[in-house]
Parts: sequence; C-alpha cells; structure tokens
Amino acid sequence: MAKKASRRRTPAKPNMKGVTKRLETWLRNNREEYFDQLQPGASVRQLNAFEKLTGYKLPDAFRELYRWRNGQVSQQGIYHAFYFMDVESIMDTWLLLTDMQEGGEWDEPQWWCSGWIPFLASGSGNHICVDLHGSF
Repeated sequence: MAKKASRRRTPAKPNMKGVTKRLETWLRNNREEYFDQLQPGASVRQLNAFEKLTGYKLPDAFRELYRWRNGQVSQQGIYHAFYFMDVESIMDTWLLLTDMQEGGEWDEPQWWCSGWIPFLASGSGNHICVDLHGSF
C-alpha cells in the first residue's frame, strides 16, 4: 500500500491580542509587582518613527506587543535577568550599536547587525533581539 504524502502546515500567525491578554492575566496573578512596572503601550507614531530610523518593517506581532505595553519602568527581569525595553531605549541602543558597527568598533563583524532589534536587555550589554535581517 502506498504511503500518503504528508501535508506540511504553515504555522498560524499568532493572535497577539489573545497572547497579550493571557500574558496580562498571568502577570497580574503571578507577578503583580512586575506587572505594576509595565508602561502604557507605545504609539503608532513611535513605532513608525522606529521603522523609519532602521529601514526595517517591524513584524505585526512585535508592533502589537509594543502597542500593548511599551517596556517597563525598572530593570527588574521578566526573563532571567533580562528586562523589557521601551521603544526609546531600543532606538538608543540600536543607534549606538549600529554606529559602532559602521565605525569598525568590533573585533568581529558579526557581533552586530543593523537588522537585529533589541527588545530585552540585561543592563550589562547583553540583548535578546528580533532578527529582521534573516541572519539566523
């Protein structure tokens, strides 16, 4: 008997409104002190200005996350020691690292790419980024 060809499913786009609602509920119930440090959402204007600065279109899920909350006030970690950066801090960090890359500051050229968008920071120079360049 011949095997049927398997169909590959394209992963569904995340329903970010549902994700942020669940995240908000969980944080309120389990990390209330952390939840109280979250800032109101970023404006569309802020996000558009960031896209203009970087030359990259932000993924819809990233935009929705930042429309929900624009980072946090403190550097209390949401993920290990990493805190949730606000759009202004992301822009400042992106500019600094991109300028350093373009100025030849790195020993290794792959240490930074302008298509990487930091959104979690450790406070000691480490970041978790969204890769819009497709490096990985």
